[in-house]
Amino acid sequence: MTALFAFFDPARPGCWLRFKRGVLGCLGLGACGVVVAAVLASRQPMGRYMVGATLMSMGAYRPALAVASSLVADHPDVNAAFYLLRAAALRHTGDVDGHNRVLDEAVLHFPRAFAANDDRCLYGALFADARAALPYCDQAVALVPPEKAANARAHRGLARALAGDTAGAIDDLDAAVGTWRSRGMTDDQFARPYGAFLDGLRAGRDVFDAETLARERARY
Repeated sequence: MTALFAFFDPARPGCWLRFKRGVLGCLGLGACGVVVAAVLASRQPMGRYMVGATLMSMGAYRPALAVASSLVADHPDVNAAFYLLRAAALRHTGDVDGHNRVLDEAVLHFPRAFAANDDRCLYGALFADARAALPYCDQAVALVPPEKAANARAHRGLARALAGDTAGAIDDLDAAVGTWRSRGMTDDQFARPYGAFLDGLRAGRDVFDAETLARERARY
């Protein structure tokens, strides 16, 4: 169940594309009507979460927000993914302050949930105060084994760069990019242009000018 929540985590890169493909595959099998009926009939938290995530994948952000908000209200201590869905919906409807508050609530309710801390790290750095995001970055890195920490270290590297810690950013990005490249990934397969960020920081450039920051905020 935890893996399923992680797969459909709205803050993970490509979440809505994965969801769209899943829905199309389901339609191809002629099973979506049965599945959706079962989900709606069950009224269970996971079923409601799946409905909300499907609405997000379709670009129906306000209906998704309504579903996510009711989930958080009804089940505040079930899963951090409910908060992350609500935060994503708020961000897509233009309420960045609300998005940031909900991420704080997620960490408050789930202090040892990797996804909650990692999202608070990444989105706190991009949309709020990068320095204030760093403790959550540290917690996210600490919550996973070193061999699985590439994403968390990339996010901490981004936060460190935005906070002005160039040396720390280079250290984290070098570790993350090196891990991915050693696994055969090319730079264009990274969720963000971390290789370019690393090269730019090493060259002493400002890799987060206004245009780049706006692009990264809009990425997903």
